[in-house]
Amino acid sequence: QLRSAFSKAMRDSFRWPGEYITLYPDGKYSFYHNYIHGQCDKSRLKEDLGKVFWIHTLSYKPYPVCGQCLSPSTDVDYLMKKYDLTKEDIVSVDVGTNQHGYRACVEPEEVKYNPQRVVDGQFSIPFSVSTMIVKRHISLSDLTDEGIHDPEVRTWFEKVHAYVDEDVQREYPRGICPAKVTLHTVKGDFTAAMFQKGHPTNPFTMEDMEEKFRLCLP
Repeated sequence: QLRSAFSKAMRDSFRWPGEYITLYPDGKYSFYHNYIHGQCDKSRLKEDLGKVFWIHTLSYKPYPVCGQCLSPSTDVDYLMKKYDLTKEDIVSVDVGTNQHGYRACVEPEEVKYNPQRVVDGQFSIPFSVSTMIVKRHISLSDLTDEGIHDPEVRTWFEKVHAYVDEDVQREYPRGICPAKVTLHTVKGDFTAAMFQKGHPTNPFTMEDMEEKFRLCLP
């Protein structure tokens, strides 16, 4: 009875013009309809409820940008650290993603390669990659009007070549994918293709958590 009352109270709290917004799966504006477009098995919401806990499989965002921008940014950070690269060493960047990532964070090119609003920067692979190269991080301070119009960051946009990678698309046809990033540098070409920092296969360390906390401070 308590669970039923709680469920009803939550549903009643999330209404918008007569429709449920997020928590009720069949609501017009629900996560189920608007984000995954009904392409999931709703019966799994109750499967092994109270027996199996999935929290350890969740991903945590290392940067305040779209999920499809996280892997490219992680790859860039990893390669620059591993090969001791500076922005002066890098000539250009190739970023291979899946079709979902390309549509979300590369198209339309006139917007994603020239973001004018904060939300455009959040959903732009060229912006995320360029910011990581120039500033060596992506923080809330970069997602401001001043941040997206940073002149040095903007000089890098044209050096970022984003495309749909056939191998990535074949292995990860839907959703967040590990992007394939190649840095073309004066020291040679270096490639990485990993899930973003914070993914279960690439988890945060305590130092990562502390750094993210500090970057979120005003």
